[in-house]
Amino acid sequence: AVTLLSLVPDALLLNRLGDNPALTGASTSLEDQLDLISGIGESRLVSTLLTFVAVTMLNALLIVPVSEAVLGRRMDAGAMWRRARGRVLAALGLALLVGLITVLAVVVVLVPGVVALVAGANDVGAVLLIAGVAGAVVVLFLLYTRWSLAAPALVLENASITTAMRRSWRIVRGSTWRVFGILLLAGIIVSIGQAVVTVPIGLL
Repeated sequence: AVTLLSLVPDALLLNRLGDNPALTGASTSLEDQLDLISGIGESRLVSTLLTFVAVTMLNALLIVPVSEAVLGRRMDAGAMWRRARGRVLAALGLALLVGLITVLAVVVVLVPGVVALVAGANDVGAVLLIAGVAGAVVVLFLLYTRWSLAAPALVLENASITTAMRRSWRIVRGSTWRVFGILLLAGIIVSIGQAVVTVPIGLL
C-alpha cells in the first residue's frame, strides 16, 4: 500500500526531472547536477515518510497478536486494532524520540573531528573523525539494540514513552549481542520479502 501511494508523487517529481540537462547529457553544470540530486531526494521524501509511519504503526499493532500467539491464542485483525489503536500515536512518538536521540548522539561523537578539520588541524581532525565514526557505530548498535523492546513495552504494558525506553534497556541488558543477532536476522528476512513486493512495482 505504501509503495502504491508513493507512486503518484514519485512520478510527478521524476517527470519534472525529465528535461534536466544533466540527465540528458546536454549539460554538466553544477547547478543542473544539484537540481537533479535535490529532485531525486524530493521524490523519495514522500515514500520515506509513508514508510516510517506505516512501519511504526505495524510494529505497534502486530506486537499484540504476536504476544497472543506465544500463549497459543489467535487474534483477528479487528481485535488487534481495538486493543492497540490507543497506543499507535504513542508508538509514533516513541519512534520519533528514539530517532532524535540517536541522531543527536551520533552528531555529538562526530563534532570534535569536524571542528578540528574546520579549524585547520587536519591530522588531529582526521584522527578524531575516525574515532568519531567508530564511536557512532558503537552508539548506533547500542541504542538500536537496547531500545528494541521499547515498543512492545509501550503497547503490552501500556507504559509511557520514557518508561518503555527504560524497561527495554533493562530487559536487553545482559543479552545485547543475542538480541542484536535476532534483530539482524529478522531484518534480513524482512528486507528480502519487502524487495520481492516493492522492486517490481518500483520498476513499473
